[in-house]
Amino acid sequence: EIPATASQLKFFDYIAARAKKLQGRRSKTDNYPLITTHVKQGVIDLRCLPSSVLRQFLDDTEIAALANEHSKLEQFIEDTYQTWVETQTERCTQLLFVDIGHGFIHPYLKRRLIDRGIPEHELAFAQDANSDEQKAQLFRRVRQGDVRILCGSTPTIGAGTQIPDRLKVLRHLDCPLRPTDRWQRDGRILRPGNMHTEVEIISYVTTGKPYQNEENKQIQGLSPDSYLYEVNVRKARFIEEGLYQTDDSIRTIEDIDETTLDFSLLMATATGDRRLLEKVELDNQIQKLLIEEQDWQGTQIAIAQQLDQLPYQIESVQQALNAYERDAQTLIPTQGDAFQLMLNHSQIPYSKRLEAAQALQDIAADLIRSRRATKQAIGTFAGFGLWIEHEPAFQTTILRLQGERSYETEVRETAKGTLSALEHCPDQIAKSIQNCRQSLEILTAELEQIRPLFGQPFEKADVLKASLERQEQLNEALGLMTEAQMDAVALAA
Repeated sequence: EIPATASQLKFFDYIAARAKKLQGRRSKTDNYPLITTHVKQGVIDLRCLPSSVLRQFLDDTEIAALANEHSKLEQFIEDTYQTWVETQTERCTQLLFVDIGHGFIHPYLKRRLIDRGIPEHELAFAQDANSDEQKAQLFRRVRQGDVRILCGSTPTIGAGTQIPDRLKVLRHLDCPLRPTDRWQRDGRILRPGNMHTEVEIISYVTTGKPYQNEENKQIQGLSPDSYLYEVNVRKARFIEEGLYQTDDSIRTIEDIDETTLDFSLLMATATGDRRLLEKVELDNQIQKLLIEEQDWQGTQIAIAQQLDQLPYQIESVQQALNAYERDAQTLIPTQGDAFQLMLNHSQIPYSKRLEAAQALQDIAADLIRSRRATKQAIGTFAGFGLWIEHEPAFQTTILRLQGERSYETEVRETAKGTLSALEHCPDQIAKSIQNCRQSLEILTAELEQIRPLFGQPFEKADVLKASLERQEQLNEALGLMTEAQMDAVALAA
């Protein structure tokens, strides 16, 4: 935790004033996404902001003094350097994450670390590797310990980056609001192949300014930065608790407004107004409840589809089971002296296995030599028609017993192997009967399980209704306009 500098406290008030000015209004020069961008820059270091923005709340002397303030960027640089010094012998590596590093941060970070004594060849920035070959070379140098500090963004060194070998410390200078981005970042160091049994993951957060509560006690208020972390932790907790099990639901929770901090959030985090803080909490709760309601609706749709499809699936499996059972009755045993193989070119069945095996293998060999795709009946075995199929394109030759269902095996390299495979082919009947019966049990149980679930009401409907009513009360008390009211004003304008 890095306390906000004096200039950053002015910045928070400036942000709150901008947000308040936008309340219920449309502006050609300002908007919430732009404010959000400035928030994400300012909580790292005010020098990340455009000079035109700085001059709106600082004079030239104060702007010049920013170089002497201890922001979380300065702490980030100092910690990175100290770890580099302490791990010289092991040649451990560090991974630095910041998603808004272009512009001021990367050049400043590079210059400050090199000035401290870190060799330039041991420091790299992922965005400098423009091709796959350059990335592979960079990542290889990181794994070998030649590059000991790698800085990049979630997209450039997130999912798919395999460099765990020497990673000792991972640092988050900023905080993306999607838990998956955080997990992808941490996954670069928390993975097999790391030489370290213990690693450090460090997040940097700028804390806000104090304010007086109702008991006149001084309270450390939230900053926009701390709120970004709080939102991220909440979303991660919701997912981990299993409230959102399907991929669609996870995508939905991650799609919650990631780019725009609304009026109440900006005011609450910058000024510490307790009513606004309550509104932020309530807005988040309503977002969760609406997502849960959407998930419930999706579940009801899925159950309805299953109730429609399962009877057909059960009927299909039952028909297959009936066919397999009739084939089981048709089956003529061929074990021991009962062995008989009838081939179309012979007047009498083969009763000796060696002769039968060789005759069968000769038929297969002729087909293979012909190099033509062929499918033909060649005799009977075990009470079923015997077919052979040859497909030169796939270099496969198949023997198939044809009853109400088909049972296949491949021709082997030896005559003995081919006949043995054919004799075991009818074993598929019993296995298929068993599989069908198991499938019927599962499908029937699933049908009985979901029937009572269809039509159940959303269990948190009352909580959602009460929350929406309280939200409306807070909006009225705070003089905030709802999205619908803002749309109405815009339409009227």
